[in-house]
Amino acid sequence: MREKITNIINKLITITYSEKFRNYFILFAPLLILSSLLSSKNFMFHHIIEDGISKITVLSPEKLEIEDTEKTDAKRRFESLKVRPVLRPIPGNVDDSMRQKLGEVLNSIQNIKTSSDSNLEKRNRIKNVLDISENDYFTNTAADYITTASDDVFSRFALETMASLNKILAKGITENDFVENKNKIIESNVTENYTRTQKLAMQHILRILLEPNMEEDKSATESATHRVVSAVKPVIATYEKGDIIVSSGDRVKKVQRDALKKAGYNVNQFDFIGIIGILSLVGLCIFTTVYYIANFENKYIKAPYTGLIALLVVLITVFAVMLPEKTTPFVIPIPAIAMLLTIFTSSRIALLVTMLLV
Repeated sequence: MREKITNIINKLITITYSEKFRNYFILFAPLLILSSLLSSKNFMFHHIIEDGISKITVLSPEKLEIEDTEKTDAKRRFESLKVRPVLRPIPGNVDDSMRQKLGEVLNSIQNIKTSSDSNLEKRNRIKNVLDISENDYFTNTAADYITTASDDVFSRFALETMASLNKILAKGITENDFVENKNKIIESNVTENYTRTQKLAMQHILRILLEPNMEEDKSATESATHRVVSAVKPVIATYEKGDIIVSSGDRVKKVQRDALKKAGYNVNQFDFIGIIGILSLVGLCIFTTVYYIANFENKYIKAPYTGLIALLVVLITVFAVMLPEKTTPFVIPIPAIAMLLTIFTSSRIALLVTMLLV
């Protein structure tokens, strides 16, 4: 047992001191270095927010104008709610059908009025025509008014009923209006000059024939809503130089996050999972480089070449991490790295490393 352990240790020592191990180690060693550098950009420096709470009080270094997207979105939602649905007529001559039905109802009532039945029988027959099941005082009075009205009075009543129907049809009635506000629509469009009994009689007639004549044009409504929303101006939050952007212990709002970011602070929530993600991404890039060199550019798996590649990548990463927040990334000398790798290794290795860096 002791001999086996000794053999294993000796083999590990032999592998460790082998040239091949050193060549690969030089390439894989930057894994921890690069991961630490990239993590420090977000985790070690300028990290001022923890669980959505500011750890310090931050003053504006200069005048900042930030769009408050939350208030802007709320304002746009509020304005969109004001947009009334764009309506279009329901196909099928619904308006003419209701006018025709009104004419038939009025003719049926006229025939009942001229019959030889008693007034009580006429009232009951008219209530059947109008589909009236109530038997209260006001309903019977309204039916009696229709029954006993003279021909001239009934003619004027019929014309006013047709006028009220046309008034409703001109405004339009949707399915939703019909279900929820049918009676209110009728009541608000009958002739104002009539008595309560006359209005009730007219409402009973309109109630049996009224139906939706308009439907929502969804495409036109969406266009109208889009125009209204697009016209809403963004809400701008202004922080003068020296103003408090966020106080220590306050929950940071989105507009404050945007202001902090513009001021050069890191506002990302970065934790252990984020570090693992960076480690995995860097490891994948290094593995790709090593795999390519080992299989297609085998002559460069030597300490001088792998050391050069690792050194240049580390240097360029340090340079990128040390750049201020507002600095454009175009100042990073990646083309210089590509040129050096092309000179000392090959153009294909330079291309691969440059692509992975970018």
